[in-house]
Amino acid sequence: MKYFFKLIIFVFLTFVSFSLFSQNKTEDIIKLKNGNIFRGKIIEKDSNIIKIETRAMNTLVFNKNEILEVSKINIQPISNLKNYGYSFSVKLGSLSGNSNYYGMDNAFTIQFVNAYSFSNRLSCAITTGLEVYDKATVPLMASFSFDILDNDLTPFVYCDGGYSFSLSPSGNGYEYYSYDYKYKGGYVINPGVGMKKYFNNNTAFVLSIGYRNQKLRQIRTYKFEPFTVNEIIDIYNRISIHLGLIFM
Repeated sequence: MKYFFKLIIFVFLTFVSFSLFSQNKTEDIIKLKNGNIFRGKIIEKDSNIIKIETRAMNTLVFNKNEILEVSKINIQPISNLKNYGYSFSVKLGSLSGNSNYYGMDNAFTIQFVNAYSFSNRLSCAITTGLEVYDKATVPLMASFSFDILDNDLTPFVYCDGGYSFSLSPSGNGYEYYSYDYKYKGGYVINPGVGMKKYFNNNTAFVLSIGYRNQKLRQIRTYKFEPFTVNEIIDIYNRISIHLGLIFM
């Protein structure tokens, strides 16, 4: 568990550093005598020519006698984004780790998130979806997240918590004695960190990593005396990784 939290802290600090660094980018501007303007990064310069790599990743070469002016500006992050109000997101991911029973090491997950974001960067949501360990489950969680920065690229912290319902059917088995079994759900909690990239007022990309603690139960009723009822508890401790799109 300590390894999980150390990893999450490291990823969070990396996200914060990357976001702050991205706010300090500059761009070169070449204005030609014929009125054309080219923006990008100057990659070569001597007494005769200037070579620039444009935003479209094209490399252009200009003679200095063609150029009227060369300047540099700071690239400002997208402002006035509508990063509040109702949103819907779809996320795909993996739950990697182990369990204390015969669980799978990796589980597939898809999440559907209905959220409302407030102007103070706090979001509340209801999250559901499908998760496939060795048993299929449907989680129903309350989710809370907070954007660290108020711009188009921001790290965030979040916490999901709720209950997972089992989709696995009832049946019967044998272990010294015959028994009937029925799968039950259990609690789920998932704190973590992530990164959002807002493209415009309608869409954003999201990447998150967190620690997942999940409990699932199996109730066994033995068919012969003393007709005991046993509860088998499976605890999953996983690294949760999700990526998806937010629609606002």
